[in-house]
Amino acid sequence: MDLFNIGLGIVLLIFGGSAIVRGAVTLAGRLGLSTLFLGLVVVGMGTSAPELAVSVDAVFGGQTGIAVGNIVGSNITNVLLILGLGAVLSPIAAEKNVVLRDGLMVLIASAMLTMLGKMGGSIERSMGVFMIGVLVVYLTLAYFSERVRPTMSGDRALEAAEKARMHIPSIILDVIVILTGFVAIKFGADFLIEGAVETAHALNVDEEVIGLTLVAFGTSLPELALILIASMRRHTELAVGAIVGSNIFNILAVLGITSILRPIEIGNTMASFDLPVMMVATLIMSFFLLTKCRLSRFEGLILMAGYFGYLYLRLAHLGGGFNG
Repeated sequence: MDLFNIGLGIVLLIFGGSAIVRGAVTLAGRLGLSTLFLGLVVVGMGTSAPELAVSVDAVFGGQTGIAVGNIVGSNITNVLLILGLGAVLSPIAAEKNVVLRDGLMVLIASAMLTMLGKMGGSIERSMGVFMIGVLVVYLTLAYFSERVRPTMSGDRALEAAEKARMHIPSIILDVIVILTGFVAIKFGADFLIEGAVETAHALNVDEEVIGLTLVAFGTSLPELALILIASMRRHTELAVGAIVGSNIFNILAVLGITSILRPIEIGNTMASFDLPVMMVATLIMSFFLLTKCRLSRFEGLILMAGYFGYLYLRLAHLGGGFNG
């Protein structure tokens, strides 16, 4: 029954996250909004919705290890496994502003979380408010930078706006799809947390380990589906934006909101091992992208090898018996 709950939860999370992304991106297109900005915000927010649902459910259930482990594990999985796999399938190109502006933001957010783990071992409500504030400032700056460099001419923007007004039923349908996605995510989070916690107890495995592996991979599946589709269709810039945006939202929005609801403790193992791995993975990704604004197949293989090396060390040497 535990495995059934986990499987059902993952399926609902994938369906819900995909519905949110599909509906929101379609809605943005109908309204003639900036593809780059809306892609970063909508796709990043949409693919982070499973992490938010799982983390909030975990915190209210008293499983704070799963809450923070889910975020850190998801970010590691996004960079090393999912982005690496996407690059192996098709070399990934990125616009320079994504590498500089958004890449810098994900580095700052990752460093902030790593320092919190090293300094105090907890994320208090005041820090959660600060994280949300940083996110708002970043999104505001990103929005105005997009306004300076418009992606759509005035005539095309006017035409898109007129088209949107003429298709009100389609806009309503997009909103329904998005709301359906959130409902699926809510129930998926319930099933996944219940199954994961019961499995952790049955196997005598630390809840942080479950959050870092099974739950993190499950909530990263929307990003995996997106990057596979983007790679196959040669829209690789969307893949990078999705991963970077998702990791930014995971830290600043998900952990920010979750810690405002209830302060989160960061375990010793998380602070000394998992958070530094997340930081190093983000630095490596940024270095690869900065060299030529692209990820080659070989660099993708390096990222994937890093993920499996991390997973081996975490489970074999720091497994369930090491409580932080």
